[in-house]
Amino acid sequence: MSIPKFYIHPQDSALKHFPPLLSQHIPLSNAIHNRLRAPQNTPLRHCLFATTFPPNTPNSTPSEPWTILFSDRSRLKESQIWIFNSLINSPVPLSPQESDTLNLQVKEAVHFLKNSEVKDAPGWPFDPLLRFGGVHSLITEVLVTEFRDAISYITRWNMYTIPTTTNPDPGSENSPLHSLEKKTNTLPPGFTLSLIPTSHLPLIISTSSIPRQAETLKQQANACILNTEGEPVAWVYLGLDGSLATLYVVPEYRSRGLATIVARELLKRLEEGGFEDLGIRGSSGWVHAEAKDGNVESETVMRRLGGCVAAETAYLSLDSEKI
Repeated sequence: MSIPKFYIHPQDSALKHFPPLLSQHIPLSNAIHNRLRAPQNTPLRHCLFATTFPPNTPNSTPSEPWTILFSDRSRLKESQIWIFNSLINSPVPLSPQESDTLNLQVKEAVHFLKNSEVKDAPGWPFDPLLRFGGVHSLITEVLVTEFRDAISYITRWNMYTIPTTTNPDPGSENSPLHSLEKKTNTLPPGFTLSLIPTSHLPLIISTSSIPRQAETLKQQANACILNTEGEPVAWVYLGLDGSLATLYVVPEYRSRGLATIVARELLKRLEEGGFEDLGIRGSSGWVHAEAKDGNVESETVMRRLGGCVAAETAYLSLDSEKI
């Protein structure tokens, strides 16, 4: 079996041809689909868009299986690399030949990323760590098997997929958001729903177990609950990949249903077009969220939002100097 080759696509071409391919695999492809379309991917960031098929493929329909890569190494300590392979959505276990193809494409993707210089990107030269986000378990196992000695960090999660609407009318009784209105606790007296005040970003960053940058958070859709003193006590962001992220409730305000309320508010504003000032115009029809297995509180919130586990994912870092 020949070694696959990765081709760099110009940004305008990638944003035209990649989303239609990925949309056929939503919700499993939700992370990279939304990451590609995020308005923060300005040409000045010099993001890397690459696939196993060349630009100008006839009819823009490549033969399968294919791999799509999106990389923004200037994200520094945040997740930088998103990868999707069309075999992930296979309804049956992969055949030996399909497994071999997946292995080859993933291995070559790592070498391609290591050897791709993006000298015009902010932050160049980059840290040698390749930081992957939301990696499906099939790809994770290839990375762990082939590059075990180079992995410096890995965490595994359950990916919940959550429909943002099932009906053109968000007020319909068939809408998950409508049902959620009935089931969710009400706000305590004097508490209000709001956007997150920028003055409280240090608090948001300090309570996150995942590295966050203030400038990135300022560009993301968000919602919070303010107490009677105007202090945020619960908050959530919509990540650049369309994920519910940084969901947090201040310890003394837990067990009141605030996490579900604030997440519901974010989804409601998203579907109503409430974040167009940030360049966010609706969603793929899904959001997703990653919860640690056994994190009862997070899993309960995801189920209350209508979510279910679609896959196991991982966040991991590979030291490219050890490859």
